[in-house]
Amino acid sequence: MRREHSYESRDGHALVWDHGSQTRERGNRHEKLQGKGLVGWWHLVCSVALRYK
Repeated sequence: MRREHSYESRDGHALVWDHGSQTRERGNRHEKLQGKGLVGWWHLVCSVALRYK
């Protein structure tokens, strides 16, 4: 149980950090590609929600 928890927290931290940086890049690219603010806003909301989850 203890091993599982420490392993999960280590991986979770890395995943969250990676996902955050990836989401930013993807959001910027997607916004430029689409040219619509709504899609950009949706990505922003999603990334913020994931960070504060």
